[in-house]
Amino acid sequence: MPGIAGLISERAEEALFISMQSSMNHLNYEMDSDINNGVHLSRVHLNFINKAKQPLYSSDSKYSLVFWGEIFSVEDKVEDEIKDSALFFLNLIERHGLEIVSKINGQFSAALHDSQLKTTYLISDRFGTHPLYYTQNNSRLLFASEVKALLKDKITKRIDYQGVAELFSFGHLFGSKTMFEGIFMVAPATILKYSQNKLELIEYWSLSYSEDVYYKQRIRTQESDEIQYTLGQVLIRASKRQSANAEQILVPLSGGLDSRYVAALYHHNGARNLSTFTMGPEESEDQRYGSQVASVLDFPHVKFDIRPENTWEAASKFSYYSDAMSSISAPLQNFEPLGYFSNKKQILAASQMCDALFGSTLWRSRVRTLRNNERPRKNMDDILINLFKIYDQQQIGQLFNREAYQKIEGLYQMEASKYCSSHHHPLHNYYRLLMNEHGRRGTFGGNIVLNLFYETRMLSYDNDVFNFGWQLPIVHREHQYLYRKTFASLFPELGRIKRQGYNLEIGVSKARYELKMIENKMATIAMSTPLKHIVKFYKPWAKITYTDYASWFRNQLRNDLVSFLSKRDLKCRVLLNSDYIDQLLKEHLSGKRNNSSLLWQIINLEYFYQNFLD
Repeated sequence: MPGIAGLISERAEEALFISMQSSMNHLNYEMDSDINNGVHLSRVHLNFINKAKQPLYSSDSKYSLVFWGEIFSVEDKVEDEIKDSALFFLNLIERHGLEIVSKINGQFSAALHDSQLKTTYLISDRFGTHPLYYTQNNSRLLFASEVKALLKDKITKRIDYQGVAELFSFGHLFGSKTMFEGIFMVAPATILKYSQNKLELIEYWSLSYSEDVYYKQRIRTQESDEIQYTLGQVLIRASKRQSANAEQILVPLSGGLDSRYVAALYHHNGARNLSTFTMGPEESEDQRYGSQVASVLDFPHVKFDIRPENTWEAASKFSYYSDAMSSISAPLQNFEPLGYFSNKKQILAASQMCDALFGSTLWRSRVRTLRNNERPRKNMDDILINLFKIYDQQQIGQLFNREAYQKIEGLYQMEASKYCSSHHHPLHNYYRLLMNEHGRRGTFGGNIVLNLFYETRMLSYDNDVFNFGWQLPIVHREHQYLYRKTFASLFPELGRIKRQGYNLEIGVSKARYELKMIENKMATIAMSTPLKHIVKFYKPWAKITYTDYASWFRNQLRNDLVSFLSKRDLKCRVLLNSDYIDQLLKEHLSGKRNNSSLLWQIINLEYFYQNFLD
């Protein structure tokens, strides 16, 4: 995908450098590069924004820079004159030094080389929105936006077993690790300093903690109205920053609230060169509500009923593009609509994890337990460590052969346990884990497909929007009350269009949402009883989605699945138990059990071996 790459060596290594660039050039991108003695810097890009050739050089030739992403403002000052974010970033560094990075509101990664000090800096934004990986090998620093570029060097490839453990626990990796030992991701809000073959990690910003956020319980009407007004203004200002200079905009529009916010705010700011799309069958809630929103805003709207025919090809591509570090099934459906708009649109506007930041997960029972903070701390920590685990470890113990399982057993807990601070409210620990791991490594991993085709802007990761949500007392987040009421106030006509998953208007009371939660819980219980044959046809719970891998694996993709997993030369069998793979396959095909998610992870591991270890 687009990004940056580089090699800091004592001599020019052109062949390796060209190979690194080429490994990232998936769709005939533009490539800028330069070699200055042993300093190799490159940018692989879409040529939609930041069109000045890179690397850029400061006026005194002290600094050279490659930059991927955008800057929207600095501190509270909106910089209307930002025409090229890379040029602007370099000018900031020249005037203020690296200290200015903590004040930048943007979504980017950068590599800056100081020729006088012979020092290289790898820089991530506050939230790590644009991945940048690095490794040291033979007294050199290599870095790139994709791991595969680093593998072009003669690196000893050793699997990181903690990464494997997390992949088969959470569906994606946590922390800064990759699937390889010795290759790491630059952490959020971090500057990596490389000098004289030594690395130093400098954190320039961190998430704040305030007791009031988690202990304040009362809501006064006047206070609530003031906060609601402030949130509206914060969202409007942030969307103005992100829609400035935007041409040919694309918004994925589901029936939910986050994407509805983006489309409405861009419309409010005067954007008219915007198209929307929704995925799913015609009768799905997403299509019904998404189409209504697009119609009210008068945006061109395209419907995509995702079919299984291209799934296998898309799976193979995504596993390669993502370096096999992310859940393989969730992003696959995006290839069709994103490919359809490719070369017609340039900017993709989204608002990922905003609903979670503003309280969408608070109703879940284990999260409520953390909120109540009434159990012994060890119990709370156990809940937190296992909260995002999607695979049963007893099942994983059967899937891996004995020798391999001994190497990964329990390792999935290590990264999550770092969030278990006894000095903070358990819900604060949860939100840190949610946004930094589930959001950054999970959601951003899926963004790889978006980044292949478009420059991606995320309203939720504007500094002001994130800070507002982070500091908002939990009592205002219950059932996303403030987030929903603000939308209904700003866009009343859109607020009356019901919301996917709830079948309720956006601005309804907390009590209505509580009732819906009770209904959903009753339905969930009923689905595990003989009543399931009746309940499954009841509209509020008969939700039609745009992918049904459980059914597809049993029907349209059955032959492909059997052919792929039944091969005796599967390379991942060096870690896995062949008999248990066969058992999972038989259980799924017979309808006895839905193993589609775990089967996808096995497929992903096999692609990892084929692409990077074969």
